[in-house]
Amino acid sequence: MKYKLALVLIWSIIWTIFCILFIDFLPTHPHLKYSVLLSPFILITTLLNPTELLDGPFPKDLYIGLLYLLITLFIMVLPKEVLQKSKLMDRF
Repeated sequence: MKYKLALVLIWSIIWTIFCILFIDFLPTHPHLKYSVLLSPFILITTLLNPTELLDGPFPKDLYIGLLYLLITLFIMVLPKEVLQKSKLMDRF
């Protein structure tokens, strides 16, 4: 579990640096330049009340946060299987 959390922390740092470096190309809110960094947290809070997202079309500014969350979920699922395969390979 520590390995997975370390990978998520590294991914979050890489994500933050990427968002800061390429802020001119990412969607932003008119009053908050780095709002793209908030989009994963906005998605999490709207999951508490999903009718906010289902009332109208999915806000396209949140797609970047969805990408962050999907990669985070991928990190949490993948390493366990990769580690199990590597242990199998060590036996042979």
